Amino acid sequence: MAKQNYSLGRLSFTLADELLQLQFCGDYCCRTHLPELGGITLAAFGTQRLEGSALRCRQVTASPLELSFQLQDAAGTVAIQSVWKLCPQSGLFSRRDRICNTSSASIVLRRFLARFPFAAGDYEVYAQHSRWGRESQGQWCAFNSGTLKLAHRWGRTTEGGAPYAAVREKYCRHALALHVIPNGNWCLKFRQYGFSNLKPMLIAELGQDDEDFQLTLAPGESFEAPEILLQLLPGREVESGTAELHRYLLEHLAPAVPPLPVVYNTWLDRMTTLEVPRLRQQLAAARAIGCEVFVVDAGWFRCLGDWRELENKAFQGQMSQFADEVRAAGLRFGIWLDGEAFSALAPVIQEHPEYFVSSNPNATGLLGGNYRIDAASPAGRDYLFALLSGLIQKYNLGYLKFDMNNSSGYDCSGAELAAFSRGWFSVIEQIRHAFPDLILENCASGALRTDLQTLKFFSSHFISDNANIYEVLRITQGMFLRFLPGRLFRWLVTTSTGDFRPHGPETPAYLVQPNASTWLQFSTYEAEFGLLATAMGVMGFSGDLDALPPEARKTFAAVVQRYKQHRQAIQNSEGTLLTPVESMNRPEGWLVFQLFDRSSGELNIFAFHKVCDGDCCRIFHPCGLPPDWRGRDASGRSYSAAQLQEHGIQITFEYNQHGDFQAQWLSYKRSEE
Repeated sequence: MAKQNYSLGRLSFTLADELLQLQFCGDYCCRTHLPELGGITLAAFGTQRLEGSALRCRQVTASPLELSFQLQDAAGTVAIQSVWKLCPQSGLFSRRDRICNTSSASIVLRRFLARFPFAAGDYEVYAQHSRWGRESQGQWCAFNSGTLKLAHRWGRTTEGGAPYAAVREKYCRHALALHVIPNGNWCLKFRQYGFSNLKPMLIAELGQDDEDFQLTLAPGESFEAPEILLQLLPGREVESGTAELHRYLLEHLAPAVPPLPVVYNTWLDRMTTLEVPRLRQQLAAARAIGCEVFVVDAGWFRCLGDWRELENKAFQGQMSQFADEVRAAGLRFGIWLDGEAFSALAPVIQEHPEYFVSSNPNATGLLGGNYRIDAASPAGRDYLFALLSGLIQKYNLGYLKFDMNNSSGYDCSGAELAAFSRGWFSVIEQIRHAFPDLILENCASGALRTDLQTLKFFSSHFISDNANIYEVLRITQGMFLRFLPGRLFRWLVTTSTGDFRPHGPETPAYLVQPNASTWLQFSTYEAEFGLLATAMGVMGFSGDLDALPPEARKTFAAVVQRYKQHRQAIQNSEGTLLTPVESMNRPEGWLVFQLFDRSSGELNIFAFHKVCDGDCCRIFHPCGLPPDWRGRDASGRSYSAAQLQEHGIQITFEYNQHGDFQAQWLSYKRSEE
């Protein structure tokens, strides 16, 4: 059979003897000298393993922006469809694979992964680890032998790691970014294969986690693997190409939202200790600085799953009356809940055990969830929707913070959590349609379920329980590489030291922040630095706002007002890191973010720096602006795209011997001149 060639943007496919091979932009050749390890797919069912030459391409459907390949095994047991799409606006590729049982008997699917064989070479892999308070921390590592597996199996999809990696070969011009949009559990595997005296080749396999995976497919039934996004990164660095990724996410995954409000949350004031007189003080302070939502966090309910109010604590069963006070003050009212987890103490566990799956038998305390809703069953989904919609209506909620503080538990089949994930998100979608004005926040002990699947269903995404603003900046930079920055929700957590002015009476007063996620340890920060750090997405506050001194309140109110003027552009921006990702790992590092809203043409630059050793002034070059763009800064001076990109923007901080963290926010509105 003669070779047939197909192209899709910077991808090229070769079909020879019904074996399909792939190449990226002339850099990464997805071919191997061993046909049994080639191809684009790995599937296994029963005792059979299908890969390489065992899967033949029977049909190709081509259009300028889409290629579809039909694969079949020799026995005709399964048919695989692999659909590749190019987004011309961003240059990203998406890949969706589906396997169908075409035999007359049931099969047990044990593995179904997208495969990318790479030619022999010297490879590095960039991956992120992610744990409570230390989300999205990544690094490059040389990969010379063995197997590197990134995976998750317990429900919180970005706990332990993130479904994202990048690969680069020593002599290639580009790096390759790989994103899995997970449905429950996921994996990215990188394996080195060496034979005899041949230099080892690399094989990447992505998709549903395959450890102990067992999914029965009846005749005619199919299974769709998680969607995969592919992006070539120019310059070989992970921070290159973020704007294109964000452009894709805005167009295809992130739902359009109105400007998201400024939020106050009660948690890091007194944790679960809720006292109405103190809450009224925080409400007045939140209103004074410009907050638009007041969220009551944990502490108002009996236990997870028993969402009746406490009658002897908190609101004494009168939270509806307090909600009316919040709305009378001009703010929306919101609550926190962990909608998936249920304590063994919740009465519904005994009344309707069929609605639940045992998940965490050792969980204890207020936030201990021993069971999760069986979202795979219609009865479980109906109950959950009725529960959530009842709370929304009872308290006339304008805001709902969903948390997930317990892992869903080990899934020995590897398939139940996938069914749970589909069912859970279907309920969230029901809520979105039933209450279109309700704002949904995604949280999982911080950002332990902040993946591209959640981006489809939630308006804002909490970045971390770690409230230390310096650490939050580090986390933000990691999130830039794999998520939409304008939808990241940050708290500025604060209380006052009184009139603490460490650098003299004429300098700004300093405030207090936690060093991590509690007040057990704390440090100080200058107000404007913290405010600008939280203004780069969805702005929020927690802590004791009532304790702020008058000067700080004025500063808070002024920055919040400025943020509201720019938030629509910020929340719909493509983000670019103008400093390398390792910059913040140095005490004197600079961190500069570019946020560009393509629809309005507004450009925002946020710069953060700890001034040390006189390193006070640098020039940074915006990038990716349309050639015909012109903008005006706050002083009215006009600039063209060429001027900013070629000559750059000079950012100067005031030197002081104390080496304080400082921040600047530069805005450019599109000009028609």
